[in-house]
Amino acid sequence: MYLDFLRSEGIGMGMLQEMWERHLEDESFLRRMLAKIIFRRLEHLGFTLDEGFLATIESKLSVPDLSGFSLEFEDEQVPPGLLKEGAMAGTRDAGLELGNLSQELDQVVAQFTADMTESVPHIVHDISPVILGTLRRRAARMLRGRSKGRKSFESGMAKTWRRSLDLLEMLVVICLEAGEEFNREWRQGEPGDEGHVLEVLTRLHARACQVASEILVLLRAGYADGAHARWRCLHEIAVVGFFVASEGDEVAERYLLHDAVECHNAAVQYAEYSPALGLESLTPEELSEMAAGRDELVKRFGPGYGSDYGWAAKAIGKKRPTFTDIEKRVELDHLRPYYKLASHNVHANARGVFFRLGLMPGEGDVLLAGPSNIGLADPGHQCALSLSQITVALLTAQPNLDRLVVCDIVQTVEREVGDAFMEVHNKMEESI
Repeated sequence: MYLDFLRSEGIGMGMLQEMWERHLEDESFLRRMLAKIIFRRLEHLGFTLDEGFLATIESKLSVPDLSGFSLEFEDEQVPPGLLKEGAMAGTRDAGLELGNLSQELDQVVAQFTADMTESVPHIVHDISPVILGTLRRRAARMLRGRSKGRKSFESGMAKTWRRSLDLLEMLVVICLEAGEEFNREWRQGEPGDEGHVLEVLTRLHARACQVASEILVLLRAGYADGAHARWRCLHEIAVVGFFVASEGDEVAERYLLHDAVECHNAAVQYAEYSPALGLESLTPEELSEMAAGRDELVKRFGPGYGSDYGWAAKAIGKKRPTFTDIEKRVELDHLRPYYKLASHNVHANARGVFFRLGLMPGEGDVLLAGPSNIGLADPGHQCALSLSQITVALLTAQPNLDRLVVCDIVQTVEREVGDAFMEVHNKMEESI
């Protein structure tokens, strides 16, 4: 949209550069340069000339055939002793053989180009505010047009994916309300032996509901790849929730206390880069206090506790466990291919450059830089799956009849969501 406005002003991407290059190749530009060379050569020989004579030289050079090129001088313009008599002087008489000017013309143009290149930053600085001013004045109209286009696209998206998206939103609402009810009832009751587990699960579930809502927004807007990237986070939440629920209160406590380790590691990194970022530095006392807190926990739980997933080290039986280890322990590693696929939308690796969920097979050469109505099935279904998993993990941590009924409803709707997304996806593939 912004470029459309630039083009309406006669300025497109690359146009300024093209204008400059055409200017250097323009015959009138070269003619002006040659006229100036002749003018300066005459002045060097002692001719008395004004700016009007420069225009005269240029007009003389405008004819196709320069074989008859000559200049007329008044007596007072000619240096004494250069010409013996007469008011007519040709360039040959004045030692101005045109053929000898070619090399000098090349040198002048080259110097002119070099000078202009050095002036580019100043030119950019002068031109940019003018163009930006035009963009600012027209921004409101441009944004209205963009908003209209976006609403039209989303309207088409809704027609294609309405049932699947509405089912997903229904699931999100059910899970959200179930989590709210669980959290309220638990916090109003007496704390039990599983207090740390429930603390972890309620916090993870709240975060999962938020992430699922983000995924839903991205899907409705046509950003399947972005939604898939957010599902990666949701899958991690579900895996950690399952692990904590299965391992019990000791692991849950280690998980909650590990926040101090992560805060310390973040503080060390902040201290390293805060000067370069122009941010306020942490005091030595603050860093020392956080380091002491970390060291105390490492001393309590063992050296592996200081690693990224150190809170799971004892349960996994490894000094430096990984997310993959936790994923395998809760038997959710069969989702790893989808997790890896989603990772392409998080990292800047080559696969993420070439593979886009928002493109149909065979469209690999298309550069997708906006929304698409393609590819919603995977992130939509996987969102439903992971959200239902963490919800079931929460509700079954302290089960009762009501919560078990909700679990059954959640799992039923999750399957319906998957079927609805796949139905649309299959129809799209058949239409290719």
